[in-house]
This record gives sequence, C-alpha cells and structure tokens, in this order.
Amino acid sequence: MKKVFLFGAVALSVSLASCNKEEKTEKILNGDWTVASLNGTVAITDQGQTETLTLKNGTGDMSLDRETATGKINVIYDIDVPFGGTTFTFKDTLAGDITLWNNSDKDVSMTIKDKTGTTQNTAFTIVSSEKSAQEWKFNQINVDGTETTNVNYNIKMNKK
Repeated sequence: MKKVFLFGAVALSVSLASCNKEEKTEKILNGDWTVASLNGTVAITDQGQTETLTLKNGTGDMSLDRETATGKINVIYDIDVPFGGTTFTFKDTLAGDITLWNNSDKDVSMTIKDKTGTTQNTAFTIVSSEKSAQEWKFNQINVDGTETTNVNYNIKMNKK
C-alpha cells in the first residue's frame, strides 16, 4: 500500500511540475517584445542544384496576449540572393495578426494571418526562455515536385 501511495505521489508531483513549467513559460511570453535579430538561411534545391539565400538584419515587434491566445508580429529582414556571381539584397517581412498561439516548455506554435488574409502555421523551438529575453529556432522543409526548400532561422527577442 505504501508503494502505491508513494508512486501516486511521485506521479502527481511530476505532472504538476510539467504543468507549472508550461504555465510559467506562457506567463513569460505574455506581453510585448522587441525583435532584436532574425538570422538564418533558405536553401532551395531543384534538379540537384542548390541555391542558398541568407536571412539577416531582422528587427521588429511581437505582442502576445495570454488571455485571448492572439497577438501581432511585424519583423522586417534582409534576404541576400546570389545570382550570376553577384548578391542582391531585398527586404521582406514576417507580419500579420497572430490568430492563435500556444506553447509547451519546449516550443511555441502560432497561426499568423497576413494582410492578404493568407494564414501560415508556424512552430518555433524554444532555444532559451527568460523573463526578459527569448531565443527561438524555426526549421521547416517543404517539398513541391522536384523542388525542396529548407528554411532555418533564429529569432532573438527582448521584453519591452
């Protein structure tokens, strides 16, 4: 009987610790953030040839509302595109309304609706999570016919 009680107590405390850690992460994420950097790569492979684009100099803002599970994101970054021995730099944005977000202690998932109404489901792995600073990693591989796109970037944020 003592073994069963002890096992039950241990299982309950592990369960509560897991919930508390996720809730703690959610409380930390709630609020307004300044995006300090967004850096990474996009590798596009088609018919055996790979072109790698560089994402850099990302800055902007993100807000997350814990009660409504919504928010906003607006990040502007540079994309370096190599072409014929020359690199061209273009501006791009990750911007829109976050119509839903949730998290565990290891990741953050969100649905972003841009100004055209297109929605994108995005999942970030939490690299580090502090009250005043966050670092998330994004990795996604898309396959469309003969083309494979591998997107990798890190986003660092500071609490406002």
